[in-house]
Amino acid sequence: MRAIDINCDMGENCGDDSAVMKFISSANIACGGHAGDCESIKRTVLLANQHNVRTGAHPGYLDKENFGRIETGLDEVQVCDEVLTQIFRFEKVANSQGCKLSHIKLHGALYNRAAGDYSLMYLLTHKINVEFGNVPFYTLANSISEKAIADAGGVFLKEGFADRAYDDEGKLVPRNNVGAVLHDSKYIAGRVLELLKTRKIKTIKGNTINLDIDTICVHGDTPGSVHIARMVNNILKDNQFKIGSYNAL
Repeated sequence: MRAIDINCDMGENCGDDSAVMKFISSANIACGGHAGDCESIKRTVLLANQHNVRTGAHPGYLDKENFGRIETGLDEVQVCDEVLTQIFRFEKVANSQGCKLSHIKLHGALYNRAAGDYSLMYLLTHKINVEFGNVPFYTLANSISEKAIADAGGVFLKEGFADRAYDDEGKLVPRNNVGAVLHDSKYIAGRVLELLKTRKIKTIKGNTINLDIDTICVHGDTPGSVHIARMVNNILKDNQFKIGSYNAL
């Protein structure tokens, strides 16, 4: 029986975290950049603990107005300082509730930037390793960030996206493009199953690319996220996949 981690971005004060939490194994919790604060971190950590779900930090650009989805142009040092501030905030709250920092996943525009910016991802990995130890990164599968993390002595899990379209280069289609965000839960679940079975996925143009992943993301702020998470969870279990966090894979 093959295992797969289902992760979800949470603590963003949108969506229904309590309902989605039943169907995932890892929670990426916003920690005050694009969304969230100490209270939302505490609330989400406690909820995850109730469902035996791993708790990771989900730092992004300090830009709540744009939900961290607009590139800010900050230099590498500024980005690293802000990311570390957010992770320290998350860790302090999580530890106070008996939980720990299990992984790190960057958010939005910062996630996309790091996926293609070797220098930034290398520096960020090094700084995080110094402050927090060898905490796994969730990063875009087949991206430059994988080599940067490995070269800096870090570890990563290859992430795929259930509810996002890919282009022919394996990058996520920008959200402002028609068809970039998927909503049909039955289609999404079937697509995820096919991906895990074949290690291939169709792009927005109808072509097929290779994509090998360790963890699959369902966005908590996508309309219908509860139904999508349930459908993905059910179809994988029905096809002999075990849902489990990365440490159990």
